[in-house]
Amino acid sequence: MPECNPSLDPIISISSNPKVTNVKIVGGLKVNRKVTVSGVVVGGNEQASTIQMFITTSKNFGVENDFQSISLSQTEKVFLIPPEAVGQYLVAKYTPIAEDGKFGDSVYIISDKYVKDSTPQGMRKVRGKNMNKKVASLKTGEKLKIEFYNNRAVGDNHKSWSRHLGRLVRDVNICPIQFQTWKDVTKEVKNHLWVSVKDCFENENMDIYREETLEHMGYLWTAWRSTLYLTYVRPCKTKGEALKNCPPFINVGDWTWLVNEKFSTEEFQRMSKRNMKNRAKTVMPHRSGSKPHRAIIYDMDEIVKTTQFDPSLSTMEVIDKCFGPQSHNRVFGY
Repeated sequence: MPECNPSLDPIISISSNPKVTNVKIVGGLKVNRKVTVSGVVVGGNEQASTIQMFITTSKNFGVENDFQSISLSQTEKVFLIPPEAVGQYLVAKYTPIAEDGKFGDSVYIISDKYVKDSTPQGMRKVRGKNMNKKVASLKTGEKLKIEFYNNRAVGDNHKSWSRHLGRLVRDVNICPIQFQTWKDVTKEVKNHLWVSVKDCFENENMDIYREETLEHMGYLWTAWRSTLYLTYVRPCKTKGEALKNCPPFINVGDWTWLVNEKFSTEEFQRMSKRNMKNRAKTVMPHRSGSKPHRAIIYDMDEIVKTTQFDPSLSTMEVIDKCFGPQSHNRVFGY
C-alpha cells in the first residue's frame, strides 16, 4: 500500500482497472451504530468487491500497519461499530473486483470524525466486547502458531484461537443467522469460516483439524443463540415485546426471523424447558476455572514429560520450565 498522500486525504488510492471511486463511510459514528461503505466501481462488480474495516488513532495515518483491524475482508458493505472503536477514526479498505476475478487496487478512506460512545450520560459503563488484540494486531500475512491436543487447540495461543472462533460465528456478515441448526449452515458458509480461521492461525497439519474445529464453532454458534434467547427473549412477557427487543448488533429482519422461526417454535420451547430441568439437577459444578479440561490434561502431560527427562528438578523448577517464571500474585501448583 502506498504512503499517505496529504493531497488525497482522507482517500488514498492508486489508479487501476477495475477501480473504485467516490468511496464514502455513511452513518452515525457511534458505538453499536451501523455504517455503510459505498463506492462507484468501474470495470468491476460492486457486489463481489470487498470491504475491510480498521480503526486508527489519527486521520492522517496512511500505512496499513498503523491500522487495527476490526473486521475481515468481506463483500457485505454494512458494519456495526464495535466498542473498541471509541475515540478512534474508522478506516474502510475498498477492493474492487471484476467479474473475471481480477483485483483492482484498494482505496482507503478515513472518517472525518472519531467514533463516540453511545452510552447515555449517567449510565454505568461495563466491560465491552472481547477485542482479541493478539489477532487484531496481526500484520498482513502474519499468523499465530497453534498446537492441537485431542483435536482441540492448546498452548500459548489457545485463548486467542477460541476468541477468534467466537467472533467469527457471532459476525452475521460472515455467518448468517437465518439457519435452524448448525447442520443447516451451508457448505459455502463453513468454507468461508475455515478460510477466516486459516488467515490468522497456522499449523503444519492444519487441515486435519478442519472438521473438529467447525464442530466446535457449531457449539459456540448454538451457545451464542441461546444467550440471545436468555438475554433478549425470555425476560419479555409477549412475543410482540420480544420482537421489539432487538439486540443492537443484529438487524431487524434477522431478529424477526430468529424470534418467529426459532425461539417461538414448539420444538425450541420444549427443548428449552427440558434443558432447564436438567441444569437444575447439576450437583457437581465446574470448579477448575475457565481453562478447558483438555488444556489441563495437556499441562499435566508437559509436567510429566519434564520430570521424566530430568528427575533432579525441584517442583518450582519444573513449573518454571513448563509455564514460565511465577509471580507473587499467581502461582501454578501441582
